[in-house]
Amino acid sequence: MPLFFRFISDFFWNYKSISMVVNVYAIYYLVLSIAKQKSITNSRMPKYISIVIILFYIFLLNAYLIKTDEQSTKIFAKISISLLLFFIGVLNTSIIKDSQKIAKLCSYFLVLELAFALTNNGFQFWGDVKTFSGYFFFKTDLALATVISLVYIIYFSQFKTYLLYFFISISLFLIYIANSRIHLLTFFLIVAIYFSRKTLLNRLRFYLLFLFPLILILFYLFNLIISNFQDSSHNNNYLTLNFSNFYSAENLQGRDQIWNILMEKFKIADVKDKFLGLGLSADIKLNDRFSENTDSNNAHNNYLFLLISMGYLGSFFFYLFSIISLKKFFKNAQVYSDEKRRVLLLVFISHIILFFTSSFSSSTLIFQQETWFYMFFSGMLYNKCYFPKV
Repeated sequence: MPLFFRFISDFFWNYKSISMVVNVYAIYYLVLSIAKQKSITNSRMPKYISIVIILFYIFLLNAYLIKTDEQSTKIFAKISISLLLFFIGVLNTSIIKDSQKIAKLCSYFLVLELAFALTNNGFQFWGDVKTFSGYFFFKTDLALATVISLVYIIYFSQFKTYLLYFFISISLFLIYIANSRIHLLTFFLIVAIYFSRKTLLNRLRFYLLFLFPLILILFYLFNLIISNFQDSSHNNNYLTLNFSNFYSAENLQGRDQIWNILMEKFKIADVKDKFLGLGLSADIKLNDRFSENTDSNNAHNNYLFLLISMGYLGSFFFYLFSIISLKKFFKNAQVYSDEKRRVLLLVFISHIILFFTSSFSSSTLIFQQETWFYMFFSGMLYNKCYFPKV
């Protein structure tokens, strides 16, 4: 049930005390779940991936101890508690029941945000472009919450087909007016997974080779149509992509300056720092010190954040965790063919795509809004209540 309250705390993001209470509740929930086991030695905790998480945590702790300031403490606490969600996923015995409740909450959320948009509330300007953030602080937060909500609704709600299409449509509308290009892409990918759900797990090679590249082409065409429409109508209310130069300022919206600074400083770091990292808040401090921009910025890229803060070794163990999770996913997909378990597997693959795609433009790991869901459903793959045979 922690994910239910996570979603509520994200909606009330301006009340930090709610998020703190939800984090404490997650710890309490895990302790209670472990206590319900007959003994720790007989618990259902997977050994090898747990060791990988512990090793990653060691490098996370080392990165924190490099500079224990307020920013590092917040990041350390957030990531540490996010890691616990893996073990909650392993032990939770009511995933489907809880997810159905979250799906109902998500449907209310999407309708509320739609009402905000139709009444012209929740809009703000990103430069010269009008964007929709709804009740959230920033447009990307709104778009991410929309995609997560859609995943729950399409897989766990008991709505009729026409209502599912309604929620898919309003999700696309909300992401479109939010001008979150990265989550427009995740939307197309996740919807493609849903519509191919009956054959996806049996024909993964086909979908990897043909369908997902097709989705990328459709995403390109969508941006091309919008761009041409803006040129002809002189309407600049949508941020399009420049496919001829991905690293352009038009595409990256200032991220190129942040990334250049971080990569230049990492290149000249000594061997020890390259392997162990420069500290959890190093990306912020480097940008504050060397950027011409007066704003304080993090890496805005999860891959770069991991490399700068935890070095080669910390990054390695996090990616190793993800690879092992994917391997477990494929094993489960080969063994189980019933509808209930297939839904859970599709939800996992949706969240891993969402996590790693959004990581291109955000330091996703430090934001619990998505990391909790990714870690939870990774742990679910090892849940003996749902996948006892593998």
